Amino acid sequence: MKTANGIELNLAISQYKSVYEGFTFYFSSLFYKRKFDSTLETYLELETTKLINKYKININPRIYLAISYYKKIEKRGFYVKSPENIKCNNLFFSIKPQVY
Repeated sequence: MKTANGIELNLAISQYKSVYEGFTFYFSSLFYKRKFDSTLETYLELETTKLINKYKININPRIYLAISYYKKIEKRGFYVKSPENIKCNNLFFSIKPQVY
């Protein structure tokens, strides 16, 4: 259901989508989608460089970082699908440790 201001309250049916490395990111607004699209590469380069410099290892954390960045931008929920069209679990990509 979309509000009068164009905010999609149900991310699963949102028309605001971005695809990165086969993962589909659903947004509640065109504003959040555009922000993600325009700044994702810069964010990935910066954070990857930080990890390499800090830990002195050559890794490729781009998918994890893209999902982490999505969680920073999208304030109204979490809805990401994998390349296999499987809904990703928000807890799997949580930055905070989970208590079971």
